[in-house]
Amino acid sequence: MSPILLPEAFIQEPGTPVNLGTAKADFWLEDAGGIRFKELKQIDLHGTQILQPKDRVHLSLSGIPPNDVMRAAINGTAFVQFAGQDPVQCLNHDNDDTWSTWVPLREPLDIAHSSDPGTRLEFVLFAFPVFYGEQDAMVETTSNDSKTAGWWRCGQIEIEHKQWHIQISAHSKTKEWNDSIKQTGGLAATHAGRIKKTDGQTMDWEEAQNVITCLHHFLSFARGHWQPIGHFRLFSNDGVCLHERWGILRGSDPLSHNNSLTWWSPHPQAHQLSDVFRGFWDLWIDLSWKEALPEVIYWYLQANLAGRGHLGADSALILSQSTLEKLSWIYATQIKKAVSEEAFQPGKLRASDQIRLLATLMDLPHEIPDILDSIKEDANGKKFQDAFHAITIIRNQLVHSKKKRELKPKAEFNAWNLSQWYVEMCLLRLMKYKGQYANRVRLNKWTGETEPVPWAIAGEESV
Repeated sequence: MSPILLPEAFIQEPGTPVNLGTAKADFWLEDAGGIRFKELKQIDLHGTQILQPKDRVHLSLSGIPPNDVMRAAINGTAFVQFAGQDPVQCLNHDNDDTWSTWVPLREPLDIAHSSDPGTRLEFVLFAFPVFYGEQDAMVETTSNDSKTAGWWRCGQIEIEHKQWHIQISAHSKTKEWNDSIKQTGGLAATHAGRIKKTDGQTMDWEEAQNVITCLHHFLSFARGHWQPIGHFRLFSNDGVCLHERWGILRGSDPLSHNNSLTWWSPHPQAHQLSDVFRGFWDLWIDLSWKEALPEVIYWYLQANLAGRGHLGADSALILSQSTLEKLSWIYATQIKKAVSEEAFQPGKLRASDQIRLLATLMDLPHEIPDILDSIKEDANGKKFQDAFHAITIIRNQLVHSKKKRELKPKAEFNAWNLSQWYVEMCLLRLMKYKGQYANRVRLNKWTGETEPVPWAIAGEESV
């Protein structure tokens, strides 16, 4: 399939402000008492996406005198409201005699041009890695005289499952721009994407928002941190933009271009995302996981900040163990009904037993990997019973003032990393994935090195 082209507005060097276009909205200023002293109805707002040093949307408009801007900035408030949306507070960024520029405090901004359903949803990925796999396309390059000058390999992922067809494509500058923002910071539009229904039918904005949120969580799970994604536009069959979002969905973690520890290998097997998404979507629409899956992904990503240097391994281990306990409660009591909810009440099953029960039900290994010798035993040579005993004992050492065992160097880091591995394996198992993955526990592996998931090695059926 032909690659998706990057929107024209984003075809420029990293750091260059992006023209988002114009939209109608109400804009007003309030004094300290909440009384509106300046109000503009359905005015033209010009949107600009700033990508460096921090990604923000700037809104520019005319019609507000500088003295009113100053009054709102010193002792008042400014608001913008697009049709059908709640008001969003704005801060003044700049102004002159004619124009003023404002920064909304909540993004992204939903802008409805029409309530009609559309046939395709387009989006942009920012700072997504260079990837290669079986679905890549060979793209011809031409010289100035329109003659073939060569070919380049375009990284491409195609996902088709039930009613959705999702395509993600790189462009000729993807690697160059990724390398650039690693040095300069900020974001760059590295990939373009498109979502359509497999039967060619239309989707309304509510459906579009659901698949947007799902894809954001899914790609973030693959990356091991919140994946920046934005510039969503829902188009009609004849190419008219019906609904759009200004701004970037990013998440709460600090923007960093350090790679996260994660199960996904962007090359040479990027196409594995297609297999995993099928199971992810099935969980996403399963009523048993509707609330729990986003919550589990959130805590997994928060705990994974330790792999990028934004959180200590000690704090991250506490979050990671809580995520495993949450998974155990849902899976053991609600899905498998192996034990009652009462078994998870305080004073009943210990944390190590809860996680051990989860791993047993999913046929995951209990043994501590040999390469993690710092958590096979404590500093005095006393062995831990298994992985779950080590994880919970080391976690307890961190939260309780009375220290019972002296730990070896790197014990906290290795316990955290192993607990995150269990979160990843549990989720991949639930998604019925049977392919290859990058084992985060093996830190000294070559780029692209993968291995089969444990249940595929054992030849077991998915749960």
